[in-house]
Amino acid sequence: MKLDTNSMNLFERKLTLWVALCIAAGLILGKVFSGFSKSLDGMAIMVNGAPVVSRSHRDLSLLHDVSYHGED
Repeated sequence: MKLDTNSMNLFERKLTLWVALCIAAGLILGKVFSGFSKSLDGMAIMVNGAPVVSRSHRDLSLLHDVSYHGED
């Protein structure tokens, strides 16, 4: 099965490149602004050892076993 690259836009054709560039940019920004990234890590909300992303504080009320980063 051959992929028809004519029907794909530039973003779709170069998706691997965009992902690699975003990862590299994130690593560079993390090194340059290490204090900022550490403060973001400190605000992480952990549930059973995994970070949780929430859209609002109301979503967090649904979580029962919540601990903040650094707390046991």
